[in-house]
Amino acid sequence: MNTEEREFKTQNSCGHEYKEDEFVIFQILTDVFDTTAYQVDFFAQVPGSNVSTSTDSPSHIGCCHILPHSLNQGLGSFVVLITDSVTRRPIGELTGEYLVVTPLPLRTDMKISFPSEWRNKWQGLDVGHRGSGVSFGSDNERAHVRENTIASLRAAGVAGADLVEFDVQLSKDLVPIIYHDFYVVLSAQRKNANSSSVEKLALNSSTGDTGACVNGGEDGQELLDVIKVPVKDLTFHEMQDLKLYHVKEGQSKKKTFFLHDSEPDHQPFPTLAHALEVIDPSVGFNIEIKWTMLVGDGSYELNNPLDINTYVDTILGVVLRSARSRIIVFSCFHPDVVSALRLKQNKYPVIFLTQGITKRWPQYKDPRCHNVTMGTHHAISASLLGLSVNTEDLLRDDSQVKFVKDSGLMVWCWGIEGNDPANVKHLKQLGVQAVINDKVHQQSTKHESIFLIEARRAAS
Repeated sequence: MNTEEREFKTQNSCGHEYKEDEFVIFQILTDVFDTTAYQVDFFAQVPGSNVSTSTDSPSHIGCCHILPHSLNQGLGSFVVLITDSVTRRPIGELTGEYLVVTPLPLRTDMKISFPSEWRNKWQGLDVGHRGSGVSFGSDNERAHVRENTIASLRAAGVAGADLVEFDVQLSKDLVPIIYHDFYVVLSAQRKNANSSSVEKLALNSSTGDTGACVNGGEDGQELLDVIKVPVKDLTFHEMQDLKLYHVKEGQSKKKTFFLHDSEPDHQPFPTLAHALEVIDPSVGFNIEIKWTMLVGDGSYELNNPLDINTYVDTILGVVLRSARSRIIVFSCFHPDVVSALRLKQNKYPVIFLTQGITKRWPQYKDPRCHNVTMGTHHAISASLLGLSVNTEDLLRDDSQVKFVKDSGLMVWCWGIEGNDPANVKHLKQLGVQAVINDKVHQQSTKHESIFLIEARRAAS
């Protein structure tokens, strides 16, 4: 995968010349997947010659077979034996990773199709991060409305956000819910427990009427006997019924208070379907699909995820049934998830999220995640709308904006550096089409979504 070879094409008779450390993807379309096996042939080329120009044909040295039972998951890896073409003796192994994308079990059509189209006038967009901003960051940066709630999404729309970005994952009973972290902290007491119950939490104070968040010190509510559990292991009913806290509350052992915290729209874990129903349709949605990533040290952010096809199909089904005319853009950090999102539907565009080169987070293992260049190659190969790049990386080397745009892709950005108005101005001047930040209520100068303005003009 490089600048010259980043779109799928028919291979020549001797296949593709593989170079050390090169990232190669093969794509196969079949309607009889369960009974199809694959033969991989290996050829040896004279050192120094080129497969495409040499008059000496490469020599066939061996092959291996990938059987259907080796590809029994949506996403996985395999190891198969390579045998000599003459003696059939083992000469090596082929280790590979695979993605199986099955058709979406819903009827789709071409009435609306935005996978690679973006109107030229949709530039310099303001996107509210997790709605109105992160609410569990540092004290001076923290939003006063709980992140990823209906109230937070609605407040960002009122402030003039063109789109709101939020995170979607599935509950144990396959309900798409809006929540960022893979884990929550579970208290031993239920929300509606009566006052005679044994308290696991000791209340020290409340927030009053200021609307400010209170966290830590003598003003916090002390959390005792809490357990960290994966969101995916809780049903939607359990999310509504149990006392659950943010991971950072568990780390500090102090509860964070928000104004109107007990009201329904301020509760965590709203469903995606509910957000599509109640948020003003003129506010676009940037739906980030949460999926576990393999980190460079070999660890996963989350173990034992659901099947990728079930996961993506469930979320897409809700959007296709309920989004109506709303502008929707999907995104994800996992390169295979964005590929699946794009292959399964033609209605909504998909953007590849990349942290690029950063000092803030550990590097992901997949080479397509390592830098903007590889991310661009992948976005082109998967027919995506563009990249959403870590602002830290763009400010480190702002020539990357031109590189991505010259490749025919959109450039969005995300990251805490985008909370600085000077950085936002600079990035928009460079041609970044959308900036995801926590300060949309301060940085939006038009105070109305561009899509609302368009709708009003169309109706007049």
